[in-house]
Order: sequence, then structure tokens, then C-alpha cells
Amino acid sequence: MKIKKLQFIVAYFLTSFLSFNSTAQYEATRGINQQLRKLFSQLTFPDTSIKILYERSAKFIDDGYYKFYNPDSTIYEETWMQMYRETYYAAHDTNDFLPIDSVLQRFDTQNAYTCKPVKMAVINYNMYNIKKEALDSGDYFVFDTVNDMLFDHPSPIASPYFESSFFVASPMINTSFYKDVTYTVAANNIFADNKTRMDMMENYTLQINFGDGLGFRSIDQTRDTSLRIIYPRKNTYPITTQLVHNISLDVVYLSKSTMEILSDNFCLIPDRSFGVPGMTVGVYNACTDPSLPTKKIIIV
Repeated sequence: MKIKKLQFIVAYFLTSFLSFNSTAQYEATRGINQQLRKLFSQLTFPDTSIKILYERSAKFIDDGYYKFYNPDSTIYEETWMQMYRETYYAAHDTNDFLPIDSVLQRFDTQNAYTCKPVKMAVINYNMYNIKKEALDSGDYFVFDTVNDMLFDHPSPIASPYFESSFFVASPMINTSFYKDVTYTVAANNIFADNKTRMDMMENYTLQINFGDGLGFRSIDQTRDTSLRIIYPRKNTYPITTQLVHNISLDVVYLSKSTMEILSDNFCLIPDRSFGVPGMTVGVYNACTDPSLPTKKIIIV
């Protein structure tokens, strides 16, 4: 009976929030995450370099997105951000992760109607998952059904965990009014634990195909990179991000996203710009032809 009670507790915390509407879900998630973090708070793990237990946070995103090779799912900015939230709360220690508000602030300046660069962001983490059979008996964990907590078993019949990993990448805005888009891939926008990050840099080449017909570009993971991509016309274009093994040349990690181009216009970069409360003002100099008026054009 005690085991069945713990199974019910885990299943309830992982699925009950789905019955709420979308507004109430975010309010409900906070309390559910607190309960899940308490439930798994006393467990230790075989490899301390793995910072995440998948079951430790409530999930809005289907587990089919939590893959390291995923050619069948499209990651949008909202998906990427929600997966970061879920990863943050699934962490053994949230101090190892950039706070969610800080990540939101880093990307909240993205706007489809400006010429500002579009930031690419990548998540690549290893994680532990609890085996289904580990909750079917008392041979893997010690169950405290009074306080609703799990403890390490002193002599489990096997490890209660299996390892997995996931790799997701997306522009931090998926639309642009202009058909020329400058993407930036910054080293500090690649989120990974130290072990995975070192493995990426030592053994893999990061490549991105922006869907403009020119194929994959290799990205230096150690520095910030800017690339101006010119799309042929108004349309939606696939973006594919992958990690290619340096020796085997196999594509081991893969994630897909999109960029929707809303017009056939080029972005006109102002000669200078300045900020005023609530907006950015772009100043465009007049033509240099002396026969034409020399007044400046100001666009807000």
C-alpha cells in the first residue's frame, strides 16, 4: 500500500497540472515544483556531473522534445524558454543555473520589426530519469509516505536511474519583417553543464543551416559569431542546428526550428540611433546628391 501511495503521489505531481487552463497552469506549477523538489531532495546520484533529474519538475513540454537527436519536432522560442524553465526546476541545485528571469531579460529585446540581431540559443544537458520499475517495489528506494519523500536504498537491486540527454536550439524570435536577418551565436547563450560543454568543444563541431540555400555554417563555440543571412523572399524557412563528431563526422545531436520572413523588404540600418523612453529612434541621413534636399529622415 505504501508503494502504491508513492506512485500515486509522483503521478499526481507530474500530471495534475494538465487539468488547469493555461493561465492557472503557471500558478499551479510553482507549488507542484516545490513538492517535487521536496519529494526527491534527499537522493544522491551516481555521477555528480549530471545536474538534472527529469522527474523533479512539472512538465508542459512533451517528453518527445527531450531528445538529443530530434528531426521530427520544431523548437520555437516559447518551447525553448519553457524547456529551460523545466530544466531549471529539475536541477539538483538551482544555483548551478542562470536564474530564469535573467535568461528572459537576455532575450526580451528581440523584435521582428527592428534591424537588431536575432540571438540563437542552445540547450544541451545530460540528465537522470527514474526507471519505471523503481517505483513498483521497495527494492530501489526507501519510501517515506508520511513526509512524501524518497531516500536512497542502502542495498538496491540495481540503479533506479537511466541516463539520457537533450539538445534544443532556436532563434529567440521566429519571425522577421525583413528578409535579411543577422543572427548572433554567443558562447554564453549555449547552456550546458561543464562536462557536456567541454565535450562539445573538444569533440564536436557546431553547425547551423539557416535555410537560405547555402547549407551549414560551422560556428566557433569559443567566441561570439554574427552571420547576415539573406533569404530569397517572404516565406517560412527551416533552421537546423547540429553537432558533428570531429572524427566519425556523424551528426550526433540535431534540433530544428524556423524563421518566418514577413516581407520582401531589406532592413535599412539607420546612420545613427538613440534611445528615448519607450522607443528607439533611428536617424537616416539624406542622399548625398547636392541637388536634393539635405533634411534628415527620422523614423521612430
